[in-house]
Amino acid sequence: MKQTKSMQVPVEAESSKIEVWRCFGWELFSTQEVRDTDSHLENRGGTIYSVTNTTHYIKLTFQRDDRMPGINELNAAQRKYENAVAAYTPLKPFSFALFVIGLVVPYMVLHIMGNSKRKKNNVAQLAAMEEAKAEGIKIIREHEEQ
Repeated sequence: MKQTKSMQVPVEAESSKIEVWRCFGWELFSTQEVRDTDSHLENRGGTIYSVTNTTHYIKLTFQRDDRMPGINELNAAQRKYENAVAAYTPLKPFSFALFVIGLVVPYMVLHIMGNSKRKKNNVAQLAAMEEAKAEGIKIIREHEEQ
């Protein structure tokens, strides 16, 4: 029986997402570029504006056989990867507004300390992601050779 997994990804992340999920035995089943435009009028302080919002992403659908050799190990490696992705926290950008207000030193100390902790965490999470992907690839190759 086939398992199916679908996701929406930014256009620029399409190829990297495909490569990641192949590490866990998923095969690309379909890809669909989605562009959605929503136009409406807004009243702002007595003035009417035409507002247009555009959404642009890629919908990827993957499949894999749930009886494929090594499926349990692939699922475990995939969970490791997903947990590492969930624990990854982006660095906070420097805010020029706080600099202007005069909180330079305390803010910079807190900013550097906070980003230092995030960097350490992110390095560990990136390593866990790569390890999980490598584990998935190894499992696939081992079962292909059998």
